[in-house]
Amino acid sequence: MRRHAATGLLMTVLALQPGIASADLSQTLSFDIEPQQLQEALIKYSALTGVQITSDSRIVTGKACGGVNGQLAARSALDRLLAGTGLTFDIVNDNTVVIRALGHESTSGAQTPDSAEADERLVRGIPEIVVSGSKLLNVDVVRTQNDPQAYFILDSKRIERSGATSVEEFLKKTLSMNTTALTNSQSSPNFVGTLGSVNLRGVGSGQTLILVNGRRVAGAGLILSVNYPPDLNSIPPAAIERMEVLPSSSTGIYGGSAVGGVVNIVLKQNYDGGSVSTTYGNSFDGVARTRAVDAAYGFSLEEGRTNVLVAAHYSDSEMPLVGDRQEIWQRGLYKAYTNSPSYIVRGNSPFYFGTTPNIASATGGNLVLKDAYGGYNLGSTMTHIASGTSAATSATQLGLGLLANAGSYNLTAPATSQPYTGRLNQVGTGPESRAVLATLRRQMTDSLELFAEFSDTSNKASDPTIPVSIYRVAASSPTNPFNQDVLVTFPSTFHREFDTQNDTRRATVGFIGRLPGNWQVQGDYVWSRNQLSYQGWIFPSTVQSDLLNGVLNPFVDTLANPLALDAYAGTYGRHSTATMKNAAVRVAGPLFSLPAGEVTATIGAEHRQENLEAGMYRVNYPTYSQFNSLLPDPPESQRIKSLYVEASVPLISPRQNVPGVRELLLQMAGRYEDHQVNVTSFPTVSTGVPQTYSETKFSATKPMFAVLYRPIDSTTLRASYSTSFLPPPYSSLVPAYPAFGNTATVSDPKRGSALTSSIPYQVGGDPNLKPQESDDLSVGLVIEPSALPGFRASLDWYWLKLTQVAVTPTSQQIVDLEDRFPGRVTRAATAANDPYGVGQIIGIDTSTIAAAEARTSGVSGTLSYQLDTQRLGTFGFSAGATRITSFDRQLTLTGAMQNILNQVAFGGPLEWRGNVGLNWGYGALKASWDTTYYGSYRQYDIGGTQLYVNAQGSSRVSSQMYHDLTVGYDFPTNTGVKFGVKNVFNTLPPFDAYYATMGYYSPFGDPRLRSFWLQASQSF
Repeated sequence: MRRHAATGLLMTVLALQPGIASADLSQTLSFDIEPQQLQEALIKYSALTGVQITSDSRIVTGKACGGVNGQLAARSALDRLLAGTGLTFDIVNDNTVVIRALGHESTSGAQTPDSAEADERLVRGIPEIVVSGSKLLNVDVVRTQNDPQAYFILDSKRIERSGATSVEEFLKKTLSMNTTALTNSQSSPNFVGTLGSVNLRGVGSGQTLILVNGRRVAGAGLILSVNYPPDLNSIPPAAIERMEVLPSSSTGIYGGSAVGGVVNIVLKQNYDGGSVSTTYGNSFDGVARTRAVDAAYGFSLEEGRTNVLVAAHYSDSEMPLVGDRQEIWQRGLYKAYTNSPSYIVRGNSPFYFGTTPNIASATGGNLVLKDAYGGYNLGSTMTHIASGTSAATSATQLGLGLLANAGSYNLTAPATSQPYTGRLNQVGTGPESRAVLATLRRQMTDSLELFAEFSDTSNKASDPTIPVSIYRVAASSPTNPFNQDVLVTFPSTFHREFDTQNDTRRATVGFIGRLPGNWQVQGDYVWSRNQLSYQGWIFPSTVQSDLLNGVLNPFVDTLANPLALDAYAGTYGRHSTATMKNAAVRVAGPLFSLPAGEVTATIGAEHRQENLEAGMYRVNYPTYSQFNSLLPDPPESQRIKSLYVEASVPLISPRQNVPGVRELLLQMAGRYEDHQVNVTSFPTVSTGVPQTYSETKFSATKPMFAVLYRPIDSTTLRASYSTSFLPPPYSSLVPAYPAFGNTATVSDPKRGSALTSSIPYQVGGDPNLKPQESDDLSVGLVIEPSALPGFRASLDWYWLKLTQVAVTPTSQQIVDLEDRFPGRVTRAATAANDPYGVGQIIGIDTSTIAAAEARTSGVSGTLSYQLDTQRLGTFGFSAGATRITSFDRQLTLTGAMQNILNQVAFGGPLEWRGNVGLNWGYGALKASWDTTYYGSYRQYDIGGTQLYVNAQGSSRVSSQMYHDLTVGYDFPTNTGVKFGVKNVFNTLPPFDAYYATMGYYSPFGDPRLRSFWLQASQSF
């Protein structure tokens, strides 16, 4: 350890022992640390508690401490060790604390300027090289909640006590500035399966940058799109050390796409020994099982110079069926029908699905039976087949049954796997996940370390599915009993699975080195590949033909007499691959000294290559091969070069004793990115238009400025301004092409508003499309009163403006704005003596335009308090809430800004959401209670439509609150047990008429209702 003190580099005292993953500052332990040198006392403290302590060796070396003895909470014991040393600590998470100087004279001597400067570099988040107790180097940008920018840190303890089965579930419940409503797991089946995402500030999941260990990962590869984020649900929650969330535009630090903010997932890496845990959960009625197994083993070689960690995860889960949640589905159907019968029963659209076929007139007139079936006028446009009807049923009996059911549909949920109402259909999707992770670190010399990280994760999902269609049966069909064409939906026992698989592989190699003058250097190369595939089922047009010619008869009880659909079934699917290669190098260290301390900087450069490889869309019918097709997916790619600088400038520090200013700190960052994008259009052989290739180049320079002001020790004011940009997706850069088979009719304002019809127009993208831009301003306050240790409160206001937002205009909008967008309207030559002076329109370009705007603002607050008592244990309280005060978006090219706040079904963010947590620990026993709140929101009424408001019976959907309970106990044998209950009071999600396909419940609810989970773990 002497060399650490001599170099003045950072020291981390890390207890590399079994059970470190369960370290907890609230735990009560028996301490017996005698008065001694503080550095040695901290090593003993860390070994006993498993808490990682990060500090600069120069502020610790030479200081003495008074020791600590007796039964105490870990936090209280650390307070006592630091008493009188002139030092204090910040909590990074339950496993990690940062020791820093108070900035005034202590009993053991005054803090030196050098130590103060080093301490400020660490605490304020400038990248530093951290030397761990295992004598291995580790690069870690230490982020705290008191930074000039508002970081939010969610640690492994918070994740564990939530009982969340996925990262997406955890962030949806815990992170109040995450505006996600409907997840892919709830809306499956879909092309991306259960891909997990987060949506900071409501600007879209593709505009929240996801990092793993501070580095980018390949996003999900779907053709012509680069805005699908990496799959959060492929990362096991048990493998996460902490999540660092920066809900601000931050291209200046992290690069393009960080418009809503950044989520950095830091995985567990330092571990000696092994651990195994198994988790089982289920709903209390036994219809929503979850299972998980996690294992990790770490060891050191060569007296600690080499460190290896291997971890593995497997989990699977099941969701309840519609038939298991009839209390939700029937409630929704009844309320929607009671409030607005036409929402459920529409005379021109038969209901999906009853236990017998539903029938509606295709002509709009009342249904009239053919003479052979009685010749009755049903006096209604709707009816349904009587139960038990078969091909053997007489025409007279069939007609009487249809007459008896006239004016109604069969609304009883069938025992099928059909979407919406089938009782065997899943309510959401339960994925199957696996992961293998490994890290290797080797200290080559005292100044050089090599490292490598590997991961292979997979997320699979299967949903029962059947192609959904309303079939038109002509009056001429021999099976149609009516004199007119009719529309039919029928229940079917046909059953197939819609399968998706999302695989991500990642490999990182790099080095960390010390340079003269307290500078450090890091270089790394990251390779990441995502492979996404899906396969579903479809029917060919032959089904429609055979309904017409009578081969298929839908006018029977199709559950008792199933239609032979298996022979028609075909598959469709796609396999796509996205690859990312990123090489980066950065150096960090002090530039020069000011009276307040050292000015430090980080300088970096990156080269990133992203490829969306050529794929194939396939349609295959085993029986009807004439409908088979192969559609090649063209390759796309982009190359990004970037340079960036971060700097921390201390203007006033505590040691200067300036009245009214304990600290004044300026942080700055700037990033330059140069993009080159190569795009290939879809093959268009059938249309005669050749495939096109285009190259797009653009660059951007984005700054970030942040200031921190502490008038007194207990109060911090902070503000930041940052900018970002969003690169256009590949699809928006494909050159415009003719909309074959379609023409436009427009009113021409330059020719007396005369209507002009049959105008050919173009659709697609624009190779010259500009990136979306954004500006972000935030102001915050943090209070940590010294008279109330353990208390912290923060309040941060933000304002975000987006410009050059891409929109697809209509033909009329382009014509109305012809002068604003020159070249998009093509006119014929002006005829002689033409009174208008311009020729007629002969072509319109409606390709994507970057011309819309959006604005949002809001407030996020947090509150936490921890009280340590010797007799009753440790009590903790935490709360977080976000109120979005405005969210205005320009929905069309010519439209005014429209407020879509609380328009959840339209993609607008929820106005209010928050959570409250209570936790208690006494020795090995721990318990917590967590409450999540989602505010009331508006029912969909965009454009003035009242369809959903009428079905809701109100303009708003009710607020909702859910409560979770967790209890845990750690045995002396390194065995731990946790038991949790989610949705303790079995609260049903509120009725939401818009989400009929989900069962009419709010997407913020969980259809599993009250459920439990039990986890057992063993460390060795």
